[in-house]
Amino acid sequence: MEGILIKAVEKEFGFKILNRGDCEKLSEVIHEQTSKNVNYNTLRRIYGLAKPVKTRKDTLDILAQYVGYTSFYHYVNAAPYEISWESGLHLYELKDNKDPKALLLFLEQKSQRGEDIVLPIINLIREFLLAKRIRELNILFTSDVLKNNVVTYNQKLIIGNSAGILLRSITLSKQEINLLCKTPFFGATIFEIFVDYSFLNGYYAVFLKYFREKQRLQKQTIC
Repeated sequence: MEGILIKAVEKEFGFKILNRGDCEKLSEVIHEQTSKNVNYNTLRRIYGLAKPVKTRKDTLDILAQYVGYTSFYHYVNAAPYEISWESGLHLYELKDNKDPKALLLFLEQKSQRGEDIVLPIINLIREFLLAKRIRELNILFTSDVLKNNVVTYNQKLIIGNSAGILLRSITLSKQEINLLCKTPFFGATIFEIFVDYSFLNGYYAVFLKYFREKQRLQKQTIC
């Protein structure tokens, strides 16, 4: 959390901290806004411009106050939610911009930071299904982001059930169904997990028909 706080201070300051002058100016601004002192040399160490040392708690408290919190403890407990909200807003902006590459890059970056991306993936799948943006959905389904991050059975279970239940309430064309059924991720993670016995004579039967036809054609190809 210290690293995130340091970035938050830089964001509040409005400039990248690149040299001693930046640290001196930041020290002045912090004092103006909090009436407390953080020596510019301390800031140099914090931002990697001098030999680093462990940052004292009272310094972290002042930095947290500078970005709007009462203490570092307050920041640690409250900031993750705000970070999540900001991340969620950016996700929806990317979705509405209809730029699959930017969207996948965003998810990959979240994954590299160690963030759980299962919930954002579920939200994307459900929204794409509701909007019938099947081609974009299939780009997500065939991406390395899902291949590398949706690996456990529990992850597949929650995604499959969260997305599968939505299929009960939407009507897809034959072309849209065919596109979905061509994607291995849809078959293994949604269709096979959300086995909808209550609709065996409805929409689920339609999907089942497509998958059986797909299997038949694959067998003919092998033979």
